[in-house]
Amino acid sequence: MAKVIALLISDLHLSHKPPRARSNEPDWYEAMLRSLDFIKRIQDQYEGVPVICAGDVFDRWNSPAELINFAWDHLPENLYMIPGQHDLPHHNLKDVDKSAYGVLSRRPNTHNLAPELPYNINKDLVVTPFPWGYLPTEHGKRGSENKIRLAVIH
Repeated sequence: MAKVIALLISDLHLSHKPPRARSNEPDWYEAMLRSLDFIKRIQDQYEGVPVICAGDVFDRWNSPAELINFAWDHLPENLYMIPGQHDLPHHNLKDVDKSAYGVLSRRPNTHNLAPELPYNINKDLVVTPFPWGYLPTEHGKRGSENKIRLAVIH
């Protein structure tokens, strides 16, 4: 069996209210918690490997405090993330600090990955992030000959 070195997720779209298709859920926060607990169980199964989120953590950039606190308390530890368009005020990366995503990026053991800069996630993996609005380029080649190189694109 191949060694798992990280988990890649995207498009959680955490939201204060359920989408229309899930409006019958008796408790929407409990429904979202089931998904986040599932990610944590897989992470635990593989000895706490990093979780990389390729954007759209939130459904809206201006999510209410209740939802930000929920995400803060229940997202996995050792989380690396990039913003998607839903995470950004008016889809503008320069305003990320005005968003729910910006608040969450200050959480301990959570890392906002700056665009186009290679990050050594662990001894086996280097990632180059391309958040919303960035096209993939050839960054991150040097010094990673013995590592898996992953472009994280939203």
